[in-house]
Amino acid sequence: MATILVQELIRICLFRLKVQEPAVEYKWFPYNHEIDPNLMEGREDIDENNNLLVELCSFPLFVSNYGKQGQKVYSRAYIVCQVNGTE
Repeated sequence: MATILVQELIRICLFRLKVQEPAVEYKWFPYNHEIDPNLMEGREDIDENNNLLVELCSFPLFVSNYGKQGQKVYSRAYIVCQVNGTE
């Protein structure tokens, strides 16, 4: 089961994305990155709570034209959140 999951992730990230037009890139969000509900999903209250940071990104964001005009999100990143304790 785990080997099939790893094989599928490698197949998607390394091969399928290169044949898609427009080119799709994937982005892993680092630890303590601010939450963007348009690009990430996880807990149910992610939209209401502005005091959250990324603790773990378990699935990457698939997007074309990241950070540019005409950005298109194909799959949002799946994250585990943590509460920002500095505020």
